[in-house]
Amino acid sequence: MKLAIMLYGNRVSPRFGYSQAVMLVEVSGGEEIRRKTLEVVDYYPEQIPVVLSKEGVEVVISGGMNHHFQNLFRLR
Repeated sequence: MKLAIMLYGNRVSPRFGYSQAVMLVEVSGGEEIRRKTLEVVDYYPEQIPVVLSKEGVEVVISGGMNHHFQNLFRLR
């Protein structure tokens, strides 16, 4: 499974649209297999769900996400 942790500095971003980067973590059998960080400051927040979908992300961790972004993820 791949998960995305939305980052603001070195912490979990308090809101999805304020993320500066995203840490992508691949997990299998309860063990971390791979980890990489993508800078997202040059993306519009609405582009991030597309990027995460292309990366195969199944779970997004963020402090909060408004309905607008929730709907963008539902469309993927």
